[in-house]
Amino acid sequence: MQAYPTELPKYCDEKGNIDSAKLDHLMPWAEELPEECRKPRRS
Repeated sequence: MQAYPTELPKYCDEKGNIDSAKLDHLMPWAEELPEECRKPRRS
């Protein structure tokens, strides 16, 4: 969650909308996130 305030604006279009398909790498289970931000995906 710490990355959201700085990362989300990068994905906004000119109207302020965000395509959810572009956010996969920000999900809590994404390997790209720092370890302290990650959370295992539920099975």
